[in-house]
Amino acid sequence: PHWRVLPDRHTEFGYGRVAAGGAWDNRGRAPNEVWYATVGFLPRTEVGLRWTVMPGVKAFESVVPDSRLTDADRMLSARFAVLEPSGWRPGLAIGVEDASGTRRFHSTYAVAGASGSIRSLRLSLAGGYAPRAFSATRHVLDGAFGAAEVALPPRARILVEHDSEKWNAGFGLSPLGHLKLRAAWIDLRHPAVGIGWSMQL
Repeated sequence: PHWRVLPDRHTEFGYGRVAAGGAWDNRGRAPNEVWYATVGFLPRTEVGLRWTVMPGVKAFESVVPDSRLTDADRMLSARFAVLEPSGWRPGLAIGVEDASGTRRFHSTYAVAGASGSIRSLRLSLAGGYAPRAFSATRHVLDGAFGAAEVALPPRARILVEHDSEKWNAGFGLSPLGHLKLRAAWIDLRHPAVGIGWSMQL
């Protein structure tokens, strides 16, 4: 989670795939394929929808052994920017992921951060905490987390983060402005890739 939210009427949608070894659900058994859409509306508010598919895992197979339905999960998320950064004051946001449904990927969190420039590089830092505010099947964020991101001119970014469980590293590229390409190494060893498209409504 980031302390920044999408501006009003901005949206992003896309697809990502996480290898089985780094997957959020059914880790070590199946990859996670994620389809998402996120939209910013009203002042400082962002809402996201996500559909996560676990290829090779059958839904309800413990009850119906010959089930042909691929296991999947749908979730609703939201984030609100409480404070915008100003001078030495960092930005602050609060959010919830998987607010309803099975809560396989549930988290509530607060995250603060700031960004600045060092010569031609743009550096962003973020840190937060995810308490167990509500009961859930699994809390994806559980405790302290943080990240450091460096923007490389003209359209690339590198990121290192700790997601309260493991260290991850990523690289992002926006070759056409609206198009976003991403690659990551979950736990610094399991690959993940993604593609997204951002636009203003």
